[in-house]
Amino acid sequence: MKLFYRINNSRLIKNSLWAVSEKIIQLISLVFLIFFLSKKIGPELFGVYNYANSIYFIFSIFCSLGLNSILVEKLIVNSDDLVKNLYSAIYLRFIAFLLSILMIALYTFYSKSLLFNELIWILSFALFFQPFDTFESYYISIGEYITLSKLRAISYFPLLMSYALSYEFNSVKFIASGIVLQKVLFSSILIYKSPFKIKLLYNYNFSSELLLSGLYVLITSSLAIIYMKADLVIIEIILGIKDVGLYSVAALTCEALSFFPFMIINLYVVDLIKSKETSLTRYHLNIKKMFSLLLILGFIFQLLVIIFGFIFLEPILGIKYSGIGNILFVYSFSIPFMFARAMVSKWGVISNNIRVLFYCELIGLGINIIFNILLLPALGVIGAAYSTVLAYIFATFVSLFFLSEGKEILRLFIETTIHPIRYLKLWLV
Repeated sequence: MKLFYRINNSRLIKNSLWAVSEKIIQLISLVFLIFFLSKKIGPELFGVYNYANSIYFIFSIFCSLGLNSILVEKLIVNSDDLVKNLYSAIYLRFIAFLLSILMIALYTFYSKSLLFNELIWILSFALFFQPFDTFESYYISIGEYITLSKLRAISYFPLLMSYALSYEFNSVKFIASGIVLQKVLFSSILIYKSPFKIKLLYNYNFSSELLLSGLYVLITSSLAIIYMKADLVIIEIILGIKDVGLYSVAALTCEALSFFPFMIINLYVVDLIKSKETSLTRYHLNIKKMFSLLLILGFIFQLLVIIFGFIFLEPILGIKYSGIGNILFVYSFSIPFMFARAMVSKWGVISNNIRVLFYCELIGLGINIIFNILLLPALGVIGAAYSTVLAYIFATFVSLFFLSEGKEILRLFIETTIHPIRYLKLWLV
């Protein structure tokens, strides 16, 4: 099967092009954030913003209740009560929003930073619109990917404008406001284009089933986000907010690449699912092919990030961000594991091994926290980069060795790493 053999109909091509266009706009906004804005406002202000944004992101995951992927399946299966089921999910998420506001109030009560408190409360307005992401699940359930990609692309423009205002007035509050406006615009258009009028409908049985189904996913997703963002909190406690800003530049640079593996996997997820149903041998071979492609791409991107860090990023950002090249060099070793981990996550969903993913994320969180506490006092902020790499390695593969259900995917990964080129060539067959 050739690499693009399955991409042979116009609908899939349009979906892919719009998805890529959306991500290009996202990358442009990140480039502006990293290259220009971080230099202009300095590591301290940049650190406060990223610290507040990390806390907001955790609450954002909580407000979703882990329902995104599950809701799509439920809406397809229970299409007869579509409207009632949609609004049941919306009301559940509104309850999560109210709980989030209470937790934010407690968090800011004990915070001593006035700017942080102002930022987190500005960002909390975006959480109010989180329940309306339910309409996004509806559009996915009917295959309207192009509509969603267009809306996401359009919604990025207020964020880009906020970056420009932040650069002009040297204030991170504009960035937080831009995130809120982005969410408001996206949600408002979703509501406007929705064929359903707002109604007070509720399906108790569906809500209970949905909440129980999403609980495991919510906990797993929350652990994944917390262990990715926990280092910022620990850096702030041990080293200070300036080092948070310094580390955030390296983290954002590498994390900006995270959409590539998921985009590639999603193009071939149908083949993966069908091969699992027809032939286990073919299913395992397809996983190895995907691992080989993702690993090679991961190493290529790692090399590019290292070159980018030393040749471009450190000279452009200047003395305020001295040492960013070394931090980015260490952090870049997480990229191949980040790419391969995307395949492990997809395997967990396809094979209904969410429990394995849960334990992987839990182990990753523990490793990240322990090594940050040990390495930050001794090595400084670069210790957080070492901790992140170790967390990725343990969360992705070492933990699978101790889980009986995970040994299958671990074996496939090891076989692929021994002969990556052999399985990469199969894309051309």
